[in-house]
Amino acid sequence: MDLYKMFRKSQSQQKLPLISHPEYYNFNVDQDSIWKTNLYGQALQEHKNENKTDFEYITPEHATKEEVESIHVPEYANKVLGLPEQNEKYLKSQGAWEGGPWDKSAQNTVLRVTGGTIKANKEALNKGMSIQYWDAMHHAYPHCGSGFCPINDVAIAAKQVSNQGKRVLILDTDVHQGQGTAVSLANNPNIYTLSLHEEKNYPSPKEKSSQDVGFDYFITDDEYLQLLKIAVTKAQQEFGNPDLVMYIAGTDLYGGDQLSHTKITIQGIRARDEFVFNYYGSRGIPISTSIPQGYAKNPKDSIQMIKNTLKLAQDSWQKYYNPK
Repeated sequence: MDLYKMFRKSQSQQKLPLISHPEYYNFNVDQDSIWKTNLYGQALQEHKNENKTDFEYITPEHATKEEVESIHVPEYANKVLGLPEQNEKYLKSQGAWEGGPWDKSAQNTVLRVTGGTIKANKEALNKGMSIQYWDAMHHAYPHCGSGFCPINDVAIAAKQVSNQGKRVLILDTDVHQGQGTAVSLANNPNIYTLSLHEEKNYPSPKEKSSQDVGFDYFITDDEYLQLLKIAVTKAQQEFGNPDLVMYIAGTDLYGGDQLSHTKITIQGIRARDEFVFNYYGSRGIPISTSIPQGYAKNPKDSIQMIKNTLKLAQDSWQKYYNPK
């Protein structure tokens, strides 16, 4: 076998990087909490069984104090990084952590997840795509937590890339605006924040992203996809080709979610992902994707949406970034 064929064979054997760690899911949760259900493991196993495909599994480190303080003011960072039992009352009073105790397990989750988002960006820049197999803590402000988000992993990871002179587009399709990300990264010329969200949902008031698309209750698949295409085209016109897209593929946009008011179907969520992956994949722009699980009334729906995103990501990875 000549060197070229050996190279092509090695390329074809590469797998899409998936960043995860047991600490992502090991925090203690109250049994009556809306956040008690963790479906990521089941969704991943079903995906692998159904598609006979796998990922390159990558273990992230905890985010460091320096990384946390790149976005958060030292006084607040010390609350998150300090002894949990001394700061639980303070963090819970802000809504920075809900549904369970702020203890060592919760602190480990938050720091490991933040390290995972940082790692996912690095992997995407090196290999074209990656999956950060968890939620996005996009509600936290520089000076406080909010909306079950003690620190803002999205902003921390994006700023690290921008500090390298690279340009980042954050495409946030969670049904709730990532207001903390908007504030944390405002006026950074290397970062463009695009949020599509339910206008009358949490948070209130909204903050100002580079581009905000707030839609009314009961939006349908076709209406949403039209808004998404217009918004992405506008971002392209205003910002050009970024070096990296951080795509928050929120499943709580689904009409069957406990915290949304849309008429969007599972097929509509799939069409959203397909559009995003094809739009940026066809341009060769790296994509780092996180998959907020959401709060579907039927857990099977959440599992299906996660599996759909994983499958589309793998298909796009093969088509655009790792062709055989």
